[in-house]
Amino acid sequence: MAENRYYQLLGISEDIKYPNYYQLLGLDFRFKDEAEIQDAFKSQMKRLQHIKSSKHKGFIEFLKGELKDARRTLADANKRAQYDKDLVADRLEEFKRLIEPVLSSGHLTFKTIETLCKHGVRLGFTVNDATEFISRQATELGVKLVDPTPAPAAGTINVQLNANEEDVKAVLLARKRQESMARGSKRRSESETRSERGRGQDRSQGNRKRRGESESEGGRPRGSGGPSSRTLSRQQRWKAQEQKRVQARAIAEYNRAILASKAAMARHNELRSYFPPVNRSKKITEQINGKHYSEVFEQEIRSFRESKEQFELCCKLLEKVGDSRSKRTLEIAEAHVREIESYLHQGNELKRRLHGQPTQRDEIRLWMKFVRATRSRALTSRLQLTDPT
Repeated sequence: MAENRYYQLLGISEDIKYPNYYQLLGLDFRFKDEAEIQDAFKSQMKRLQHIKSSKHKGFIEFLKGELKDARRTLADANKRAQYDKDLVADRLEEFKRLIEPVLSSGHLTFKTIETLCKHGVRLGFTVNDATEFISRQATELGVKLVDPTPAPAAGTINVQLNANEEDVKAVLLARKRQESMARGSKRRSESETRSERGRGQDRSQGNRKRRGESESEGGRPRGSGGPSSRTLSRQQRWKAQEQKRVQARAIAEYNRAILASKAAMARHNELRSYFPPVNRSKKITEQINGKHYSEVFEQEIRSFRESKEQFELCCKLLEKVGDSRSKRTLEIAEAHVREIESYLHQGNELKRRLHGQPTQRDEIRLWMKFVRATRSRALTSRLQLTDPT
């Protein structure tokens, strides 16, 4: 699995793959004292300066530049206000892209809303804000919120309502209590079943002893322990089927990552048409067909980030399967993750250098260096799906 260098070098949570300025400095979004910025900046810089290994030398220099940018932006009230506005807009857009495919089904379950809320919290929203945003989007699209419980037993909840008719958070809490009670009941039932099965086995063994059953010499006694060949065969078949399902899902995630990589590479090729010599000019072409070059650049970075997440999910799934083909696919996926990380690093380095307000000539040179960088064609090769059955 690809390592999280932000976590290793700055102690940022492993769940955060692309930290913002607040997360880089370890600050809360609502901090008020500007002295906290300086203290946080010094603390993080000291962590980097104490690292003696040359393994991450280039990335450490990049992080130092990012920390300086974070301090400069958050210390200025106007820059911070604009950054906060952009940050909220980006998070809302990312959250919207995440929930739109789910809402397209036309209905939501409480379990789905709870899962979406967890993703919202990872993006920096509170539970209430995430729930409110999901409810608002569901209302706009006319999505129904339904409880999938097939038959309402006594004391349980079974509700059908529009997303804006009740407090979703209160319903979720009630749903959690209901599921907790159901799990407790299931555990008690399983415990009673095991106890009854054990008593039945004891009676059976006692009957065999009383009959004095035995077989001819050299034969296998009927009462000998261990699972039968039929049981072992059933377990082996189930395990093989489960591995096939996991492998099929992993390859599906791999192919989704390939599609995202193709989209990113298409944007990279499109970006070249804005700059010399492809645009047949000595200057940067600001817009083509109403689309600014910075928008194309952000689309490329966003697609590569999506591809990296899909490859990482593929790696997690393949780690559960032990056959040779899965190991080979795992190695390829991990290599793709490292490749994409280098592309994202190039993009971050470009943004950092452009943030320093270079001259027009230097700006053209920086952009040309980025657009001329090649992208591996291995990121466009899909894998054949296996039969999950």
